[in-house]
Amino acid sequence: MIIGSIMFPFNVRVYGILINDKNEILLSDESYGNMSFTKLPGGGLEFGEGTIDGLKRVYGRNGRSHCCG
Repeated sequence: MIIGSIMFPFNVRVYGILINDKNEILLSDESYGNMSFTKLPGGGLEFGEGTIDGLKRVYGRNGRSHCCG
């Protein structure tokens, strides 16, 4: 993104909701500095990667091989 003559880098991130057979949702507890928060698992897209492929990669990395169709 460019505002005026200053360029601000950004990345595209994907998050998804994964529900198992017991209707449980996969969540991730994380902390940053002195803050703690709960979020949906996700991550940044690699260059040229589509959103569905990104979700498949992220959930595959988290041991969830059957996602996204």
